[in-house]
Amino acid sequence: MHRLSVMLMGVCAVIGLARTGAAQGYQGGIRGAVHDAAGVVPGAEVTAINEETNVSRSTTTNEAGEYNLPNLAPGLYGLKVAMSGFKSVTQRGLQIGTQQFLTLDVRLEIGGLEETVNVTSEPARIERSNASIGTVLDKTDMQTLPSPGRAAFLIGTTVPTVIPSGDAQFNRQQDQTNASLLSLGGGTRRGNNYTLDGVPITDLRNRATANRRDCGGR
Repeated sequence: MHRLSVMLMGVCAVIGLARTGAAQGYQGGIRGAVHDAAGVVPGAEVTAINEETNVSRSTTTNEAGEYNLPNLAPGLYGLKVAMSGFKSVTQRGLQIGTQQFLTLDVRLEIGGLEETVNVTSEPARIERSNASIGTVLDKTDMQTLPSPGRAAFLIGTTVPTVIPSGDAQFNRQQDQTNASLLSLGGGTRRGNNYTLDGVPITDLRNRATANRRDCGGR
């Protein structure tokens, strides 16, 4: 009985670690504050719209005029801020990458909601919200950059600090477990968590289990 309880405790520990690892998502987000000439603006509606899928997420500013839109899939977004008694503000072309959080403060002007202020300037890319660093390789990169053995993971080596550590002779189309052995930013090659459309595809040895057909075009 004692031996069985020890085994069960070990299983629970593994499950706990798995849940902790799963919490490390690939999404990013937008956060910031809304102001007017007199100060902060609580209760303003802030909406992020994915310009590629037209999927939107909304929230309202708190008492301090702050808003937070987490868990946004990487992509190109537009941000709209609306509040009764003020002109609406819209800003487009906001690129959100993996684990990238943009800090964007918005200033409202007195007017009607039917009046819209379109912001065309690009926000500063200095990351003030998160210490994580992420890079997005879009569809064009995946289709045009050279890829040894058609291994999608090795395209990641075009990003600085991404170093391959697998055995090159096993970079095969039908098996990319060795191609996925990458060192990211000086980390261990067994310390990566790969996802496909948000679903983890790593095995118990932290190798990617998807083959070329699954992820070669992403």
